[in-house]
Amino acid sequence: VVGLSVNYLMCANWVFTQSRMQNKYVEFTVFGFIGLSGLLLNGIFIWTFTEQFNFHYLMSKIITTLLVLAWNFIAKKYVIFYVKDND
Repeated sequence: VVGLSVNYLMCANWVFTQSRMQNKYVEFTVFGFIGLSGLLLNGIFIWTFTEQFNFHYLMSKIITTLLVLAWNFIAKKYVIFYVKDND
């Protein structure tokens, strides 16, 4: 919970400048669900790359890290912090 809170505060204050959600409790909850989905994807990808594609486990971890990092960033950016410009 502490790690999730620190991650949320860093994203909300330094990475993304605006939020689409007005309620910060809802925003934090959605943020947590995105994190949980990343954890689920992590397990699925490591298992798939290692067991199904017979990659070495370290290669599976490297590929999975990149994919889940991209997923987390894109999901947070467009689900929580994306605000359409009126320009």
